[in-house]
Amino acid sequence: MRECLLRSICEARNLLPPKGRSMTVDILRVILTYPLKADLTDEYSEMMRKEKSNCRAMFSERCPLSILQLILFGKFEL
Repeated sequence: MRECLLRSICEARNLLPPKGRSMTVDILRVILTYPLKADLTDEYSEMMRKEKSNCRAMFSERCPLSILQLILFGKFEL
């Protein structure tokens, strides 16, 4: 489950549409891109700081299901 949460945090930068389009998406944005303190070094904080990356390639073995795609689009890719 931890790996799928990290994948969702990673994908949030790429998949979430601009602010204000949907209340549901705005809630997901708050959860997955929570403001960070610069001195936090846990893996969740580091993933939130990471620039856009290929999340599918990074997490496909450890978390084959994109929870964020399932929530946003009602589908998922393996």
